[in-house]
Amino acid sequence: MTQRRITRGSRGRVRIIVGLAFAWLACSAPVRGQDLTIVHAFGAVGSPLFKPYSLMQARDGYLYGATFSGHKYKMTTDGTILQLFDWPDSPCLETRDGVLYGAGSNIVWRANPDGGFTSSDIFERATDGEFLTCPVESRDGALYGMAHSTPGGAGYGTIFRMLRDGTFTIIHRFDGTDGAHPTSALIEGPDGHLYGTSADGGEFGAGTLFRVTSPGIFTLLHSFTGPFGTGNATGAPLVVGRDGALYGLSVSCLFRVSLENPTLVQLPVCGFAINHAASSIFAGSDGSFSVAGGSFIHRIKPDGNYILLADIPEGIRALIHGRDGDIYGVATYFGTYGSGYLFRVSNPTSCDATMHVDYNSGIPELRFTLKTTTPGLWGVWVTTPSQVIPLWVTVVPSVTPALFFSLPLSTLPLPDLGVITFSTVLLNRDLAVCLDRRATDTSVAGRSAVAPLLRSPW
Repeated sequence: MTQRRITRGSRGRVRIIVGLAFAWLACSAPVRGQDLTIVHAFGAVGSPLFKPYSLMQARDGYLYGATFSGHKYKMTTDGTILQLFDWPDSPCLETRDGVLYGAGSNIVWRANPDGGFTSSDIFERATDGEFLTCPVESRDGALYGMAHSTPGGAGYGTIFRMLRDGTFTIIHRFDGTDGAHPTSALIEGPDGHLYGTSADGGEFGAGTLFRVTSPGIFTLLHSFTGPFGTGNATGAPLVVGRDGALYGLSVSCLFRVSLENPTLVQLPVCGFAINHAASSIFAGSDGSFSVAGGSFIHRIKPDGNYILLADIPEGIRALIHGRDGDIYGVATYFGTYGSGYLFRVSNPTSCDATMHVDYNSGIPELRFTLKTTTPGLWGVWVTTPSQVIPLWVTVVPSVTPALFFSLPLSTLPLPDLGVITFSTVLLNRDLAVCLDRRATDTSVAGRSAVAPLLRSPW
């Protein structure tokens, strides 16, 4: 395969263009405080929406959710309702081709462009399982998910693999010793394998950590030991940290799993209570994690230091990390009309530099989120199998709130080398360092197709 280096002149032009675009965006960005903001109050007179319970954000920036009144909605991040749907539930996954998927009691469904939906084959509750977790898209193009229980069998749940035509195969049945009653979604690690936790089962009955490799080989990695060891597993899914390791949440606090030799290490005990069932965790590009449980949202570092971000007495029903760097969630009760509300918590980190490789009509784009409380240096470079290519380094001013923008990869003079890795770093005057990496396929075939996306280990 012929290799083409980016010339010094072309790199200079890229730096100038991006620097001008960044300066314009920074100067025109509105100022927003780092407080909790009520984005939308449910239950207003004449509105059919009340008591929200789920939330997700698609790549176009719109929020999707569902309410106990039976309605599903599409909303802007400023709280404007755009559309209502007759879907079975709120979607929870957007695949690389831009299709929204959701999971119900015994079906996985796909949203149609006309607002309708198409269901998968029906899961037989007694044998295939019921109460499905949100599926995850693997790099092999299939969807993988889990069922909480199988009332007609051993009752412990299953793991399934689903093709895009809705047909599925059960690839593992929990037997209690290797896990039971999973409630959180699987995650694909940087190594291409799937990882997950179960809420019950294992040697001590406190849950398990496991790995699933293609074509469905299951490996038990850890049995949680209960309150006097690694705690009980929670309902929070695993996340990929800045260092490429997996992180999760037990009732004790954060745990870390290195993928080179998958071993669970319990990190220092949190100075706050972790809710066993209703908990969430997000990884930040500054190496910290946002943890939610019950009515509190904390930011915690692996060394155990933490700060309280928000106290929501009404309780947190669903929480997501927005593409603008902020945290969004819903409370089912109280609010202006007593029927719940959607809120935003501004991200109080000193810096944030995250990057996504998304596809816009088949064309891959780099989408950036940038934030820094003090001026700093921001750089982006590409790592190929044979070289490291700097794209740009520029000085950025203080930028709060976070801003985000995109660049089509077709505008960058990239080598045709197949899978390459984009890296971004933001170092500000506070000496805060934010890092992120994304890999994508830059070959001619990869640019015209939906190529696998993965978060590379640092």
